[in-house]
Amino acid sequence: MKRIKTFLLCMITFSVFAQVPPEIPDYDAGGSGYGGMGDIPVRESDSDRPSRSRNSLGAFRQGKDKKWGIKNHATDVVVLAPEYDYITSTDGIYILKKGVKYGIASKEATIILPVVYDSIMTNSYINGNSLQIKKNGKWGSIDFNAEQLLPVKFFEVLYSDAGNGLSVVKEKKDDAPKAYFGDKKYKRELQRMYVFSNGVIGASKGKMGFIKDGAELIPFEYDSIYSGNPNDGWHKKSKKSYVAFKRAAPNLIVIKNGKYGLADANGNILYAPAHDKITYDYLRKIYIITKDKKSGVYFEASKAKTDVAYDEVYTDGAQFVTLKNNKKQGIIDYKGNWILPLEYDKATVMGFNDGFRIVKDGKAGWTDMAGQIIVQPIYEDIDDFNFSFKGLYVVTKDGKKGGINRQSNVIVPVEFEVIYEQDNYIIAKNKKYGVYAADGTVVAKPIYDFIRRSETEKSPILKPELDGLVGIIGKENKMLYEPQFVKIDYLHDEHLLVNPFNNGSAYRRVQDKNNKYGLFEEYTATMTVPVVYDGIYQKSEANRTTYFVAKKGKKFGVIDGRNQTIIPFEYDSINFNHLHFETTDAQIVAVKNGKFGVINFKNHVVVPFEYKGMAKISDNNLYMAKKKGAYMLVDGNNKVLNPGPFDHIAQFEGDKALTFYNGEMRVIHNDGAFVSKAITMQPHNGYTTFDELKFALVEALDSKDDALLRDFAAKVAPSEHILYFVKQNLFNKNPLAYTDPAYIKQRYLTDLQKFKRSDWGGKYYNRESLTDVPDFTIYREGYVTVVRTQDHAYGDTRLMENLLRHAVKINGYWISTYFMT
Repeated sequence: MKRIKTFLLCMITFSVFAQVPPEIPDYDAGGSGYGGMGDIPVRESDSDRPSRSRNSLGAFRQGKDKKWGIKNHATDVVVLAPEYDYITSTDGIYILKKGVKYGIASKEATIILPVVYDSIMTNSYINGNSLQIKKNGKWGSIDFNAEQLLPVKFFEVLYSDAGNGLSVVKEKKDDAPKAYFGDKKYKRELQRMYVFSNGVIGASKGKMGFIKDGAELIPFEYDSIYSGNPNDGWHKKSKKSYVAFKRAAPNLIVIKNGKYGLADANGNILYAPAHDKITYDYLRKIYIITKDKKSGVYFEASKAKTDVAYDEVYTDGAQFVTLKNNKKQGIIDYKGNWILPLEYDKATVMGFNDGFRIVKDGKAGWTDMAGQIIVQPIYEDIDDFNFSFKGLYVVTKDGKKGGINRQSNVIVPVEFEVIYEQDNYIIAKNKKYGVYAADGTVVAKPIYDFIRRSETEKSPILKPELDGLVGIIGKENKMLYEPQFVKIDYLHDEHLLVNPFNNGSAYRRVQDKNNKYGLFEEYTATMTVPVVYDGIYQKSEANRTTYFVAKKGKKFGVIDGRNQTIIPFEYDSINFNHLHFETTDAQIVAVKNGKFGVINFKNHVVVPFEYKGMAKISDNNLYMAKKKGAYMLVDGNNKVLNPGPFDHIAQFEGDKALTFYNGEMRVIHNDGAFVSKAITMQPHNGYTTFDELKFALVEALDSKDDALLRDFAAKVAPSEHILYFVKQNLFNKNPLAYTDPAYIKQRYLTDLQKFKRSDWGGKYYNRESLTDVPDFTIYREGYVTVVRTQDHAYGDTRLMENLLRHAVKINGYWISTYFMT
């Protein structure tokens, strides 16, 4: 099946600020924080799986008692004798267990901690950079080289970090946690601790400070200190007396007597606590400082700062900050450098590195990303093109629009109502449309009624229209054909589907005023088949070659995309229905001298021309064929698989098909055998192409009475034949409840009659959406359905959308799924 692509451009800008109220957060004492310490697990699933390091050392078991040791698995040399009850590895060391005691071996399998400890635990939350060890009921901590961090003398070690030398312990069971730096206890009693990888925010006697390496970098004189990161704010609900975070706290917001300040992690005061508010945009890593209705900004990464002297400060993404004062705007980058001075009515960053749109004294202009003026602010408005034309701008002057380049040269005269880009072209419009190239070349003077883009995937083609005729604008900014064609359209394939997705070639049928037809290939922008044929009807693609059913005079034949005759023009009719090139013999139905038969692509007759009627009903060369008054089932060798008689044989679904005779249906296998009993059922009478359905609807809505509308409703509603294949609702995937075809037909008719009288002839319904917008048919999610590349709602009415948008092809017929809603 053909491909369909969906493009989605999603641009989301977040602006997230976090602020903690100016008081010490309320914690309840006791408990261990996010140290996340847990016992080294001994998993039975590991018992027969050796643990190996990069140098091929790893644990192994041997002997009757299956003791563990460590050996070089590459050389099979034992490095640590198998005398342990269990060995596991973590962070480049080995945890050893013998009886109920634990020890540690280095990555080289050297004992670095004797097996005399009651327990060894890892601090997994802080990157696993310390181990807690227990002996005789007391705890201490070591790093991963077994160097002591804390002596083994504490009731509990809540936190111990070899990186910052900080530990949090309980000396006795009911004690509050205490801070240690190295093996020395911190002098001040702390009721709360917020532990970061580069220091501790502590609370003592109602005041807060910041400690690093045992030194008080920020004295305990503040009412509140916090990091500003909203991800650190969860501790507000914590009952713990300390909370540990993996991250560092680069800067700290401090509050004193209700006033805000900002300090760095070395205790340097960046902004004194004299401000009304400080908010932290943690996504962009900037602080907004406010005092007396004035604002400033501090950049965490570059450490640049501004005065608190601006009416407004706001970000536009991740590159720039806009400052506003006295109704004038300027822009600085995240290093604190001025890009645009504070002198513009408005300054806006445009797109991705496209520059700035500036407005000064009511006039618009443009600068580059460095703030250098590209277009002087002399226009009423200026904008850039969205995708195709970097360095080109749409400008407005005296109410008219035009196009200029970076040198302010006019490339499209400033005299149009509308200008927009279309693929690689610029379209300009007053009452008429014109086309310009990026260098200002006039591709099409503004004299055309419409300029439409091709619906074909990745096509470079535009179609100018004038007085009901269509032309072609192709590659290299050329008008290939002035409007001279009555129609340029798509062809149905062997499954009677039509879509703009292809296998490398994109052929379009063209029809001139003399009702002659040819083929235009869009990617090469050439008329590969001259406009000389009396009809071109159907296509089929195989091995990057496309074949077409064509007509010369009154005779049909087959050509390819290079206008080579494949099957001579000697037949009354030919169709590609169910043509399948992957079979050994690609066969097609043809008519000669009023009789139906089957030929192959070598023009050999494989089923004689002896039938009054014939249709191919399977990709595997099965046919319903009529000699007298009824059909029978024959194969591609003219072998009668079932003589019938049949009134109709539906197309095969897999290896089975429905057959109909005298109001009864039986299921037949592709070998000709019946595989079901007869039940009462008539074959569906409907539309085999979606265009047939759509234009039958237009004709019915235009008709004076409702006879055609009644016939249309019956054909697009599901029959018993169709419901035989439809067992679930396509929208919610639930099984279909009892479905009454007669009720659905009447409901369709009633709703269509109401639409015909109230909307179809009214001034508010856009009927061109139904008549002029192409519909494409594709295989999607298990069904053949219809898709549009524009105006999905069929003129913005709920009925037309429900009736047509999700139509599906079932067993060869198009039906509306409106009844499923």
